[in-house]
Amino acid sequence: DYEEFKEDNDFDPTEIFNGYSSGFKTKFIGSSTLSGTPVDEVDLFPEDPRAKNLSRIRLFIEHSSKHLAQAKVFAKDGNIYTYKVTEFKPNTDVSATLKPLDLKKLESEGFDVEDMR
Repeated sequence: DYEEFKEDNDFDPTEIFNGYSSGFKTKFIGSSTLSGTPVDEVDLFPEDPRAKNLSRIRLFIEHSSKHLAQAKVFAKDGNIYTYKVTEFKPNTDVSATLKPLDLKKLESEGFDVEDMR
C-alpha cells in the first residue's frame, strides 16, 4: 500500500522525478539494457543519510529519449521497491482538462481552504 510505504519509509515516490535537483547526490553507474531497451543507470544518494529511511535510488533512464523507464528504491530495512514507467506522454496539453476550483463549494463540503494567492 502506497500510503503505508510512504509513512513507514519517510519517502514519497513522486520525489523520484525531482529528487536529483535537491537533497541527493548523483553517481553515474553505467549503461545497460532493460527489457531490451538501452538505458543509463544513475544512483541518487541522500545528502543527509540519517534524514531518510532509504540508502539510495537507482534510476534507469532510456538512453535515446532520456525518459525515466524504471526506478528502484533501496530501503535501509533491506526492502527494494521497483517503480516501472509503463506509459509516458511528454508535452501533453492539460489546460483543456483543467477546471478552476470552486473554493466555496469545497468549504461547504467541510474542507479547510487556505487560498495563498
